[in-house]
Amino acid sequence: MHAHLIVDGRMEQTDSAEAIRAAHARSQIMWVELGEPAPETERVLVDTFGVHPLIVEDIFGERSVPKIEQMGGYLYVVVHALRGDDPTRAEMGLLDLVVGPTFVLTQHREGAASERLRARIEGSPQLLAQGPAWVAHAFIDMVIDRFLPFMEGLRGRIDAAELRVMASRDDQHHLLPELITLKRSIQALCRISHHQREILSRLAHTEYAQVPEAARPYFSDVSDHFTRVAEEAETYKDVVSGAIDGFLNVQSYRMNDTVKRLTLISTVMLPLNLIASFYGMNFASLPGLSWRWGFLAVLGVMVSVTVGVWSFFRYRRWT
Repeated sequence: MHAHLIVDGRMEQTDSAEAIRAAHARSQIMWVELGEPAPETERVLVDTFGVHPLIVEDIFGERSVPKIEQMGGYLYVVVHALRGDDPTRAEMGLLDLVVGPTFVLTQHREGAASERLRARIEGSPQLLAQGPAWVAHAFIDMVIDRFLPFMEGLRGRIDAAELRVMASRDDQHHLLPELITLKRSIQALCRISHHQREILSRLAHTEYAQVPEAARPYFSDVSDHFTRVAEEAETYKDVVSGAIDGFLNVQSYRMNDTVKRLTLISTVMLPLNLIASFYGMNFASLPGLSWRWGFLAVLGVMVSVTVGVWSFFRYRRWT
């Protein structure tokens, strides 16, 4: 547990639970990074900040959906954040925020965002001095901004996959698993986008006591950014589904073309086998068996039959 405090216009830092309790008793503005769950941290949350035990359980839980709850004198917000930058794997982490009148508590399992916010606050202490809502906005804004380059990378992978679908190459056995992975990545985004878009919209337009009116346009800007992400995710889901259907159709067409060629070869060879089979029978007397030109005659019949069958297929446009 690590806290940033505003004391007499200056920013101070502490890891002491007692210092946090004392600062909260003096109504000093603070941002507390909760870190990993610990008995002392949970006691500070419940006894000092008045956070409900069920909210504490949700804060340190591994599974949750985007949500916003107003309980007592604080606002509890959960949003999903990206882990990593691989467009084929949309792994989601959780950002939990408790916004009170003089404090903001955060729990984020992706440490990079916390480090960036810490550096920003240390470089601009006035952000914390403005109030907890502005710190909450800065954190949420950093998390949502990570979705935009992720979506651009996802779009590039989808475009490349679409081009490979239509390419006349045989080395496409890895393409279908890649498309399925992309679809699962997009579905992970779509699962949380509806709830998350609603949460961000409520922060921008609902009159919460913890969010001053001056901060609402900034939350509205964050909401607009994520709305774009959600709309692109829905579009990409349709595009990838179409690419999968196109890939399967192309593979089916190629299979049908291969079967057609094999059928053509079999049809041409069938009468030749029939003719040749007569001279494989074990009879002493066969027509033309002792004829000097018998072999050439049979060979000529085979060639004529082959040309005739092939010409018939060409005439019917079967080849």
